[in-house]
Amino acid sequence: MNRKRIAAAAAVVVVAASSVAMYRRADAKDAPAYRFTAVTRGNLEATVSATGALSAVKTVQVGTQVSGQIAAIYADFNQKVKKGQLLARIDTTLQHEAVQDAQAGVERVQPQYATSKEE
Repeated sequence: MNRKRIAAAAAVVVVAASSVAMYRRADAKDAPAYRFTAVTRGNLEATVSATGALSAVKTVQVGTQVSGQIAAIYADFNQKVKKGQLLARIDTTLQHEAVQDAQAGVERVQPQYATSKEE
């Protein structure tokens, strides 16, 4: 019975000693390190960092009723525009040629029309 008491007392001493050692080590590691410096004035800079995708709130499809080469552009990329604002001017050379061809066609068939009307 004596041996059991000695073994139990030794176990209690070992547990107590290890608890004290662990407590002292934990206190030594957790101690904050203080730095002292003079107070200075300066500007604060706010920075926002984000990841993700941007999408338009409102998307508008733009189409044309006529096609051709652009002669002049009056709006820039991502520029705000208003309803009815002129965005670009199309080169009218091809349209003028088409009008002239149509007029020549009318002038060509007018004698035939006049002849058929007389008969």
